Amino acid sequence: MEEIVKEIASKAGINADQSKLALDTVLQLLKAKMPEALGSQLEGLLAGKELNISSVVKEVSADKLEDLKESASDKLDDLKDSFKKLF
Repeated sequence: MEEIVKEIASKAGINADQSKLALDTVLQLLKAKMPEALGSQLEGLLAGKELNISSVVKEVSADKLEDLKESASDKLDDLKDSFKKLF
């Protein structure tokens, strides 16, 4: 990540501390917009590590499955309530 900090400082004409602050700010904004599984690997990518796609897919899939289960449960509860009102 130091390489990126130096590159930003050089191109923007700012010092290393300002460059690091800018990079950290952009990282936080990007991570807030991404699925958590992908955002957590962003810093690793910038540090030169490889993206672990299978880990991202597993985490995102698990999150989506949990959301689906909660939604289905809510819908079932609504349906039960509707039937109770009918009978």
